[in-house]
Formats: sequence, C-alpha cells, structure tokens
Amino acid sequence: MEAAANIRDCKSPYSTPANYKFAGTGVASLSYSPKEKTLSIGYPFKRGNSWMENIGYGLGAFYNITDLYRLVTWDALSGAKAAAALKNNTGHADDERIVYNENVQEDAIAGYQPSSGKIELGARSMRGRGWSKSTLEHEWDHLERFNMDDYIANNGGAYEDQLDYYAYTLEANNAVNNGLSYNQYREVVGKVYEYARKCGAKNTPSLLNYSFKMYWSWIRSFYTF
Repeated sequence: MEAAANIRDCKSPYSTPANYKFAGTGVASLSYSPKEKTLSIGYPFKRGNSWMENIGYGLGAFYNITDLYRLVTWDALSGAKAAAALKNNTGHADDERIVYNENVQEDAIAGYQPSSGKIELGARSMRGRGWSKSTLEHEWDHLERFNMDDYIANNGGAYEDQLDYYAYTLEANNAVNNGLSYNQYREVVGKVYEYARKCGAKNTPSLLNYSFKMYWSWIRSFYTF
C-alpha cells in the first residue's frame, strides 16, 4: 500500500506548469502563469523567444496589417466606389457598359443584361479585389460570347448554362492571376462541374488543386489588383 501511495504521489519529470495564453493580436500576446501567478506580454524578438515564436509573431503582424489595409482601402468603400476602382484598374475606366447596381438580387453576384448590353455588378461581387476582378472577367466573357440568334435557337436557358460553363472555366483557369481565396476557388470549381452537367459538356477540364501560387496571389490582392 505504501509503494502504491508513493507511485500515486510521484510526478512525471516531464510535467511543467501550464501557461494560459488568453489574448493575442498577432503582434503581441498576453499569458498567465498559474504557478507564478503573473501576467506576461509576448512580442517579436523578446528575449527568450524561440525562432518559431518569432516567426509566429511576424506572420500574425503581417496578416493583421493586411486585414487592416484591405479594411481601409477596400471594405470601407461603398459598392459604387469599389466598382469604380475595379474599372479603373482593369482597363475599363470609361466603359459605360459596366455599372454598379445595388438592386441586383441578393442571391446573385452580378449579371450581363443582353437587353441593355450592360454588365451589372452587385454588392456580392465586391468581396475583395480578387473576387471582384474574377466576377467582372466572368461577365465580360458573357458579353463577348452572347449571341441572340444562338440564344433563341438553343432554348434560352440551355444556352445560358453553356455560357456559364465557359465563364466559370475561365475564372478557374485564371485564379492565379485574379487572386481567389481557397473557398472562392472551390466555389468556382464547383460551378464549373455543375454547369458542365447542365449543358452536357463532354470534355470537362482538369482543374488544378488550390496551390501556393493561388494563395499568394490572394494575399497580394489585398493590396492591389
């Protein structure tokens, strides 16, 4: 019984008191040590930091700065001003066929209107520079491909499905250039296969998995087109 008690009471030589990190900004963190009952502030290159901690703080700072820059230079813009910035940076500054319409249906992102010949961008098309650029490219492809005679001859909806298949494929292939996030890219790829089924496409393209180049392009899109 005494031996059992000794075994039960002994502590592992590898056990260490827990430190609870309960606040962090990426640039710095606040930790509490129960054993010493003290608060400590962590920050990049603090004496005693490991190289991994310094890298972690550095990446946290970079992402926070990136988020703040996008908030100030893009997210804070009205839809109309964001659309104007998109046009100015994609070679369409004076193109009156591209307009912002806040009344675009909530479940729609944007749309090409054959009756007016205009591309209408809605609020959902302004979810970041990369997404807006990709959306405009999608609708521009509609504008260039649309033919009313083909629309009538192919029963309207089926023809539109084919156009969407082409446009989503274009978006997926240009994801590196436009700067799509992982979720945005997967959404576009899903649409490629959805419209391939709808229009009966026989040669569905082999699309790449999300790559580091796509990720870096997405990060870059927080700063520029």
